[in-house]
Amino acid sequence: MPSPLLPVSAAARERARALLDFIDASPSPWHVVQSATTLLERAGYRRFDEADVWRLEPGARCYVIRDGSTLAAFRIGTAPLTDAGLRLVGAHTDSPGLRVKPRAGEARGDWLRLGVEVYGGPILATFTDRDLGLAGRVALRAPSAPLGVDSRLVRFDGPLLRIPNLAIHLNRKVNEDGLKLDRQAALPPILGAVEEGLPAAEHLTRLLAAQLAVEPADILGFELNVYDTQPGALFGPQQEFIADSQLDNLGSCHAALMALLMVVAVLQLGLQATGARRISAEPEHVGQIERMVLRVTYRAALGLGLLMLALAPVVHQVLRLDSVVPAVLLAVSAVPLTIMGGQAGVLQGERRWFSLAGIYLAMGLGRVVVGTLCIVVSPTESAAMLGVMIAMFAPAIVGWLALRRPGMHVRDSDRHSDQHTARRVVTETGSASLALLAFFVLSNLDIVVARNVLDDHDAGLYAAGLI
Repeated sequence: MPSPLLPVSAAARERARALLDFIDASPSPWHVVQSATTLLERAGYRRFDEADVWRLEPGARCYVIRDGSTLAAFRIGTAPLTDAGLRLVGAHTDSPGLRVKPRAGEARGDWLRLGVEVYGGPILATFTDRDLGLAGRVALRAPSAPLGVDSRLVRFDGPLLRIPNLAIHLNRKVNEDGLKLDRQAALPPILGAVEEGLPAAEHLTRLLAAQLAVEPADILGFELNVYDTQPGALFGPQQEFIADSQLDNLGSCHAALMALLMVVAVLQLGLQATGARRISAEPEHVGQIERMVLRVTYRAALGLGLLMLALAPVVHQVLRLDSVVPAVLLAVSAVPLTIMGGQAGVLQGERRWFSLAGIYLAMGLGRVVVGTLCIVVSPTESAAMLGVMIAMFAPAIVGWLALRRPGMHVRDSDRHSDQHTARRVVTETGSASLALLAFFVLSNLDIVVARNVLDDHDAGLYAAGLI
């Protein structure tokens, strides 16, 4: 009897574990930036300083850090900004929680507690009876550093603090009224036992100095988070769920970073921009331009399709797909998608907006209708990709039918210019064409990757829902 549970692939668990590892390595906004910087530099990104004069070249991979907790990474495209536009994704590196006050030491009887303030909108009850640690950055006296101050990250990995709950006989109505923590009396976590003769505030300073191997007198200030030291985990009969602190908003940070790294080679719509620009700039040669652009488009589409077909086994291994079939279907899908780009450029240049709208409408409706039918019949990644592949022929067919109808070129069929020969069009659009092909392919790779982070059924639904 088949299991009623949804299947979860090993690759899906591996990707979920990568997210949990990222979060566990990032207990503060400053650690988030450090973790992200490590991933970016592995991918060839180079750090820039805002105070320097930047010399940016097409294809440059760069990032900037401001105040240690803000990171901006970007990839320079090859097409003009006015033609290509921008693609932006953002997420905040901080999470709701507790921040240690500047003068944090507080002695209560024999206990030493840390004064904390609420940062953002955390659920305070989730901090009780947990193994809590401290993480953040410390400002140190450093005569050789700019302004004489150096900043270093600090993290206490093991349990260091605790916010204890009262026993039930001391809080009889906690289950009826809920846990209510007074922010001044009950929220400050316990750090340790008081050492007689030492001011309460000095305990934390000495603790930080020992962790950083510096003198207490060299510590000028700190910004510290209270965080849960329990690492993230997968849970459920098949480990189909993830649990971790700071999912708000490190889940989005990780997703944005992975998207940037995955789409690092995606450039702009080269063929479409080239065709539209040439036709709109010199409409008297529209017939010649249309023929040349479409010729380049068809050849480039066929070449990319064959290349991706040859690389299908590699894609299968890299993405850890259950079979090579989705990779083959992806290769086939690249052909009509690329053709659609060239057709859209011609129609855009000729200002045939109704036909252009028909192409995009056919792409969206095709995915919904055909993709849904395929996953209803068989909720697998192969069926989802088959639906997408079949649907991608719809906009190409619409574009072919639209271009069969005489357009602007009927009045200049005999005009010819050396500026629009096949060689010149290929020269201008060569690199941009490959960028367009990469854009169409990579913009649909999430359909394949969805299989690695979602179960089979949801991955199929995801593929059908992409418009």
